[in-house]
Amino acid sequence: MRARIQLQQYGLQELRDILAYRVEEAFKLDAVPESIIDFIADITISYGGVRYGLELLLEAGGQAEADYAKSVKANHVRRAHINIPKGLNGAYYPSELSLHKQLLLKGIVNTLEGKTDPYTSIEDVYEEYQTVCENRKEEPETESIIRSYIRDLNQDGYILLKEKDRETIVSTEFPIDRMAKALDEILQHQNRQ
Repeated sequence: MRARIQLQQYGLQELRDILAYRVEEAFKLDAVPESIIDFIADITISYGGVRYGLELLLEAGGQAEADYAKSVKANHVRRAHINIPKGLNGAYYPSELSLHKQLLLKGIVNTLEGKTDPYTSIEDVYEEYQTVCENRKEEPETESIIRSYIRDLNQDGYILLKEKDRETIVSTEFPIDRMAKALDEILQHQNRQ
């Protein structure tokens, strides 16, 4: 009779520690900032653990190298993530969202665009969402409704949420430029209707 061994899945901190160790071994000093290691771990926890995390780290490093960047940035991770096959969890269909969820996602994309840190505050997102609504002549939803939409978008896999210093911060694992383009096309199409 064979003994059955059951391995426990790594937690977020263990996953982060493994990624940090690999960064020390394989990358130049300061080539992968701590915030990027955390970002990779946050994405990885939903996609099968260590193997995916190491693949994402390697691919993000390759993206940074192709851009002649001195360090791995959030958008390198996002571009790498989109290139790694994932199955249904990685699907992205913003056209199926309600108008205000699309506008909120546009606000998130606008807020994250050009930032070096992969995360942003909900307050900054809400402020940008209001600007997006104003530009489209739409009445913005209240902040409490937007917070519920943020939870929905997180649950549906469009965004990542994380607690930091007792504040919930927001990011996305998808490349910002592709999200912006997809959302702009959807919103322009709705304008014509």
